[in-house]
Amino acid sequence: MRRQPNALRIAIALLVTATLVFGAIAILRSLGGGGRPLSASPMLLPVTDDNQTSVMGDGLVSFDGQKLFALTAQGRTKWSQPLSNPNASLSASDSLAVVYTQTQIYIFDDTGKLTFSDKVNETIRQVRCGKTHVAVLTEGETPSVRVIDKEGRFIDAKPFQGVSVLDFGFYTDTDQLYSMTLDAYAATPYTAVTTYEPGKLTTGQITFADELIYRAVFHKNSAAFVGTQNVTWAAQAAAITETGKTLVYGRQSMAQGVYNDRIYLALAPVDEAERESGVQTLYLQTADSQREVHLPVRAPFVCIFQDAVFAVGPSAVMRVPLAEGAVTQRDLPLHVERVLGVTRLGSLVVSSGGSLYSLALQ
Repeated sequence: MRRQPNALRIAIALLVTATLVFGAIAILRSLGGGGRPLSASPMLLPVTDDNQTSVMGDGLVSFDGQKLFALTAQGRTKWSQPLSNPNASLSASDSLAVVYTQTQIYIFDDTGKLTFSDKVNETIRQVRCGKTHVAVLTEGETPSVRVIDKEGRFIDAKPFQGVSVLDFGFYTDTDQLYSMTLDAYAATPYTAVTTYEPGKLTTGQITFADELIYRAVFHKNSAAFVGTQNVTWAAQAAAITETGKTLVYGRQSMAQGVYNDRIYLALAPVDEAERESGVQTLYLQTADSQREVHLPVRAPFVCIFQDAVFAVGPSAVMRVPLAEGAVTQRDLPLHVERVLGVTRLGSLVVSSGGSLYSLALQ
């Protein structure tokens, strides 16, 4: 009978030890240490990194010089169209895919239907796709952005006399157009961001004479303009009206996204952003808040999807909630060399060893 207390003490000691060990593991994981495998294995896609590939809707579209084809995030072929032109480039949105050369353009919808193809008189420099429209930046005596619908009907043309076009495109999944230009020859050089409703007049413009703006983010009636010194927050209705500034000198924008109708930016110190090994410090910025986050390992690639920032390192994916919460880390059974993007349903498309894979983020 005297052995029972000793047995009880041993059982209690083992229970306490197990509790401490598992508690320590849980704390380490909540702090980002000790990665755990992804719940779903990476899916090998039937496409190589030699192709031109872009995220499109809930999957991706790829061009190999001989055909244009669309895949689901699981690698199933949705459609395929023969198109032989090894020197052509690819641009895509959730709704449209465009293959183009300097003088030719082919427009496909998300079912693979060729909706328009023709030669272009001016030299094509770049193409951007919207929901039902395509914007084409052409070179010439006066560079311009020509807007056509997916059937090739002319909608509008925006000439850019005496300025350099830094960027142009459509708001996410819309046909609202913007341009970002630099006038380096003005008495005081300035950057201008202009918004348009294709086929109608300019809807808004904001200029910056004290810094270079390199990124514009739009969502409904709000906007953010990221510069070398500040993020300028704005409201856009009949015009673009500045509502505030956040000093970000020494930081570089890595990703942008929208959650609960708020624009979020993920920024990093410039010296980290320029390293090939990636960043380890992130600043999650909104118009009225900032949060500093330290990643457990360096990550060259950063994106925002739904309610979190995802930082992708060579062998791990880290999740940072946009709201308060711990950084979690998940190990990858492959070496990530490049991130192509995130599909509409949350599959990360990455390159590894010359092949492409999809990884479910959630």
